[in-house]
Amino acid sequence: MSQQDFGAASFLLPALAHDPRPFANDKRALRCTGVAVSVVIGLLETTFPNTGAHIVIFVGGPAMEGPGMVDSVKHYKSAVKFYEGLAKRSFNNGRTVDPFAGCLDQVGSLEMKSLPNSTDGVIVLSDSSAMSIFKQSFLCMFNKDDQDFLQMDFNAMFDAQAKLKISGLIGHAISAGKKSACVGETEIGIGQTTSAAIYFETVTPAGQALSPGSRGLIQFVTHYQHSSRWMCLCVITIARNFAEASSPSIASSFDQEATTILMARITVFKAEIDDSPDILRWLDRTLIRLCQKFADYRKEDTVSFRLTDNFSIYPQFMFRLRRSQFLQVFNNSPDETAFYRHILNEEAVNNSLITIQPTLMSYTFDVEPQPVFLDSVSAKPDAILLLDTFFHILIFNSETVAQWRKAGHLPLLQIWPHRARVCQLQYV
Repeated sequence: MSQQDFGAASFLLPALAHDPRPFANDKRALRCTGVAVSVVIGLLETTFPNTGAHIVIFVGGPAMEGPGMVDSVKHYKSAVKFYEGLAKRSFNNGRTVDPFAGCLDQVGSLEMKSLPNSTDGVIVLSDSSAMSIFKQSFLCMFNKDDQDFLQMDFNAMFDAQAKLKISGLIGHAISAGKKSACVGETEIGIGQTTSAAIYFETVTPAGQALSPGSRGLIQFVTHYQHSSRWMCLCVITIARNFAEASSPSIASSFDQEATTILMARITVFKAEIDDSPDILRWLDRTLIRLCQKFADYRKEDTVSFRLTDNFSIYPQFMFRLRRSQFLQVFNNSPDETAFYRHILNEEAVNNSLITIQPTLMSYTFDVEPQPVFLDSVSAKPDAILLLDTFFHILIFNSETVAQWRKAGHLPLLQIWPHRARVCQLQYV
């Protein structure tokens, strides 16, 4: 995209306006979002077959007419099936679909979630298209690299070959439907394909143990189209040692952060299929089995329970996960739940951990900024707390700081460099 095109994109958002056609006060405006998306996909299929592209949908309300309408519960299943068909067509031609919703009402993100989920698109939810998050997210799509190419790729095909059995993926992709000896019998998520979160199972001949020193080889092969129109191939090969179930190397190599995200994706995937209390009970049983195997304790003596450093925070992550917005949908709209779960399957480990357990930073006079517990005891009289939930940034001013701010003395805090940024946020 040229500089002129980028400028045109920046002027597109202010030009968005409500449909001037009148409608009754007790009725919603007539929208045919499903038809519009279908027409765009059809045009691209005819004019640019098998060519990467982004389809951006600006949604100002729910679809009320035609296929994909979401005006009531009775249309839910038919709308989901319709958008899943559009997602399959988009995927087969290398398109990415990005819904941008700017409305206080439900716009149908739940029904059309297969469009961004299957094509690795972007979902933006905001109260209005005039909000900064809506505008900045749209303009970020046109960011360029140091060679003046858009920072996006298209039409990616991801394949995995391994001596292990591949159970599947949970992420933004569609199954390639391949049959091979690498495909496992246990299916997790989207079976017979692979993505960023890949699940394996170890299979050995019946009655035979793993041979000493044996290794598992995994090769990831990715084909994709760069924004420069070059077709690229990336191959990554890794090897890992096999270990018996009782081997101490399993505990020493345990990655509690990565395991938390893998478990979160499995749990959310199960919740999409069957949103019942059984999901939480399954999560609890999984944690109990892990503690039984790797914790040190004396039976019926809770004080003796100990976990090594590799496992110490994992129970806390599970505690936060089962109470997070990914599983506890009360007080969240269906569109918001679809949005939150989309983000969990999209972000890397660090950002995903923040969505599960937000970070709380404390800024005080005598020490450098440091993370503190998500507890009321962290609210010291002379502290400024900054809570990062990934979706929101919240700033808490203690009693002393609030008095200074009221008296107009807060800029004096900028003499401490590590609090200068917080002081700037006070005036946003």
